[in-house]
This record gives sequence, structure tokens and C-alpha cells, in this order.
Amino acid sequence: MRRHATLVPLTRDHHHILLFAQSLRTDGAPSLRALLPKTVAERMEHVRAVFASEIGPHFRLEEEVLFAAVRGRRPELDKLLDEIVDDHRAIEGLLESLEDSEKPDEVIDALGRFLELHVRREERALFEKIQEVVPNEDLTALSDRIALLDRSTLRGAR
Repeated sequence: MRRHATLVPLTRDHHHILLFAQSLRTDGAPSLRALLPKTVAERMEHVRAVFASEIGPHFRLEEEVLFAAVRGRRPELDKLLDEIVDDHRAIEGLLESLEDSEKPDEVIDALGRFLELHVRREERALFEKIQEVVPNEDLTALSDRIALLDRSTLRGAR
């Protein structure tokens, strides 16, 4: 199914997050892994920085704008939304566990794997279900809110 224009900015984010996730995997493409800092401490800081500047604001945009607007239309959509929000909390939990981990590279790898599965699930299941359930005019009405939201105001607000 072709992506509704309102969801395109989030899909673009997903593309970037997917590449980031793949770079975190120990078995990720060497060209992506090469983009990571070389020391464990620098990798940990890089992961925290990307979450603070990109992924955290993306999660909040999804939850506070998109999910809030489409919730309550069908039970199967609400169930999927709840599962995706649970994923967001689990991903944030993995990020928090990075601080005290004795094996940070294993946590970074797990984070990459979970993020990759999560993004693919949002694109293949959630966005498809949203487009199936939510009328085009309702999605179009959300477009301005998604496009105009200044994500910088979302940073660090969790």
C-alpha cells in the first residue's frame, strides 16, 4: 500500500532509524558499522545522543500526535498501538540499562536488533492498519500537526 502523505515524514524518520539500528548490530553491514565511534565509551555517548536528538522526539511525535489522533477507532488498532508504545518503553529501558551494563556492546547490539524489528513492525503492520482504518480526510487533517511540530521542543522532555 502506498504511504499516505501525512505518514511520509515518519516513514523518512524510520528509514534513518533503521540505518542507525543496523549500524548498532554486531553483524551489521561493515559500511554502517564503520560510521560508529571506535571506543565503547564513544559508542555509548553516540547512542545516547541519537536517542536524545532523533529517536526520543520521534517516539513522542508518534505517541502524542499520531497515536492520540487514531486511537479509539477499532480494538485491533488500539491493541497494536499499545504494543508499539510498549516497544517504545522497552527500547528506552534498554537505553537506560546501557549506563550500568558490564557488557555495553551487547546492549548496543540488542538495541539495534530491537529497533530494527520495531521500525519494520510500525511500517508493515501499524501504518498499514492506520491507513486501512482511518479515513483519508482524518489523516490529511493531521498533516499540518505532524509537519509543523517543532521536534526541538520535544527533546529531553521525557
